[in-house]
Amino acid sequence: RALVEVNAAISQMDGVTQQNAAMVEQATAAAHSLRRETSELNRLVAEFRLAGAATTAQRQPQRAAA
Repeated sequence: RALVEVNAAISQMDGVTQQNAAMVEQATAAAHSLRRETSELNRLVAEFRLAGAATTAQRQPQRAAA
């Protein structure tokens, strides 16, 4: 009977280990996805800032001339 209980415990630990491995894979995939999305968001924000800076630069000479 003790051997059966040890075998059951080992099987349960194996199942938990496999679940943990799957969660690590999911977390890794999510982290890579977030990194790509962050890079794209940074690019878009930088483009927005550049566009805003160009608009501000265009306005300043007009104000000076007026």
